[in-house]
Amino acid sequence: MKIVFHLRQYSDWVYLKSYYEELKYNQIVFFTDKKTFDELNEKEDILGHHLKTGNWPRFLYRCLTLKSDYFITTTPDFGNFSFQRSLLSDCRYIYVFHSLISTHYAYRDNAFDAFDTIMCLGPHHFSEIRAREQNKGLFQKNLVPVEYTALNRFNTESKNKKQSKRILIAPTWNGAVLDYDSILAIINILKNDYQLKFRPHPHTDKKVLNRLSKHIDITFDDQEFFLAELLLTDWSGVSFEYSLALKKPVLFFEHNEKRRNYISELDNPVIEYSWRNLFGKTFKKDEIENLHEIIGETIETYTASSLSLNDDLIYKNSVRQALSIVIDSNDQLL
Repeated sequence: MKIVFHLRQYSDWVYLKSYYEELKYNQIVFFTDKKTFDELNEKEDILGHHLKTGNWPRFLYRCLTLKSDYFITTTPDFGNFSFQRSLLSDCRYIYVFHSLISTHYAYRDNAFDAFDTIMCLGPHHFSEIRAREQNKGLFQKNLVPVEYTALNRFNTESKNKKQSKRILIAPTWNGAVLDYDSILAIINILKNDYQLKFRPHPHTDKKVLNRLSKHIDITFDDQEFFLAELLLTDWSGVSFEYSLALKKPVLFFEHNEKRRNYISELDNPVIEYSWRNLFGKTFKKDEIENLHEIIGETIETYTASSLSLNDDLIYKNSVRQALSIVIDSNDQLL
């Protein structure tokens, strides 16, 4: 059985690693660029061949001529742009979510339409995708409930490392939402009373990071999640990971929306909004000067009682259980 794992960058590995561990004794191909493959070889114990993604024409050609049984990716927009279905094999395309956020708001309207199987992290993913299929008359995909493996990086041994007066600022991609001026204002208000760290999204513009590094420590170390007593973000899905796994509060900056889809006809709730009050509080740009009071109130009033809802919010099926459903539904053996 030939299985292709597609990675845009090394940070995708945290979402795909558990799938690889279950499937690694098959014929494995890593479809990625040389830098990412070299990083995988250096940091992980992997078995598999390398198929370079290459530039746009080469990427399209290799997608169209791919010969494989399964293609597993955490990249949406399959069927759009150069990311196309193979013409030479009956490959089954599987999508693994890299965030708990809703499917019909921050993603493009047709971002998931062409996948054969989608590994759903919670009931919201299942209901959103089924609703779109019904509304648009699309074929019914194989929707499989599965645990959110990214939560596993927050192991229980590290939950007691929390330090008071320590805040992690972790906005979403490119600073397009939590804008540079707002970040500076937040830093200037808090820097004398809190130890601040800034964790960028993997796609954050390097020029923005270079400017910010003059004002705050930049980190990609997961340990900062354990050390911070509070996470400050805008629309980043990491907020839900932080609170669900570590049972600590989140402060949401309510500014520009992280939104790509303005044409969705779905009435389903957008969890980026509906879950916020479960995990913390929100503040607006004109409230930045009151952040000390808002942070104090957020920490003082936060309880982990909302986390008793975990079973209702996210699925718990293991990756092994989920893959057995995928295999059975396609009448295949791995």
